[in-house]
Amino acid sequence: MSRIASWKSWLSVTAVLLMAIAFTLPAGCGDDSKIGGEDGETDWSQYGPVDDNGDDPLDDPVHNPGPYAFEVVSFDYGEDAGFGQPLSGPPEIVLGPPRGLGTGQGSLDTLSLGVGGWITLGFGDISIVDGEGDDFVVFENAFYTNGESGDRYIEAGIVAVSEDGVTFTEFPHSADDTLALGDPDRYSGYAGVEPVHPGDGPDEIGGDRFDLADVGLDRVRFVLLTDTAGNPEDPGDAEFGFGKSGFDLDAVGLLNWEREEEGAKGQRHKSTEGDMDTY
Repeated sequence: MSRIASWKSWLSVTAVLLMAIAFTLPAGCGDDSKIGGEDGETDWSQYGPVDDNGDDPLDDPVHNPGPYAFEVVSFDYGEDAGFGQPLSGPPEIVLGPPRGLGTGQGSLDTLSLGVGGWITLGFGDISIVDGEGDDFVVFENAFYTNGESGDRYIEAGIVAVSEDGVTFTEFPHSADDTLALGDPDRYSGYAGVEPVHPGDGPDEIGGDRFDLADVGLDRVRFVLLTDTAGNPEDPGDAEFGFGKSGFDLDAVGLLNWEREEEGAKGQRHKSTEGDMDTY
């Protein structure tokens, strides 16, 4: 078979695979960005607040290791986004837990934000609180190239948080331009650097961790993720095209969190074990 024929065959197979992925993604939900399993849509209640039946899945730490993003508040795709997008509505693929594949390959259960694209996620009636250690985790799909932990496929993202969904505070971030693009030590304060491993609990499966103490906040309700648009440059910038550009978001999981309940004290939860203390 000629090189041209082989190339065309590869393109055909790739196109079929991408179409299959696109049509198996969760359907959009119109203009209503709050996902709650209404009218037969995907039931995300197992990953967030109390469902329509009044059951609280978060009370069962065995089957629910911890809350994840529950709603897509707003988003704007950058240039050459596309992978993971639904045909309409908000991208539900980023809700719930991640689908990590370990250090050897990146998950396809992601949304490519595109160059400079961004997305804001909410957590229903749950707030992220500043507790012991790190408070939440961002899961992307970074992986080792050539099996080397010091050489990674990285697509960096800027992380910001907000209490009201209007005013956001960015986590400090910087890059050491003297280091190679795939060197994880090059990136400080960015998401998209650490691989995600198979599993359930956000405290156990990798990802990039963030502590609200680093931005001087006690609690927040929204997380904003933005592709760096090549500043700093990362290995993903060399892969521009085919709708895969930009930060690839898989999920956001909480480590320290508190439920807002009218007329009742909240409970501060830590880790995937369901341990908590009332204050």
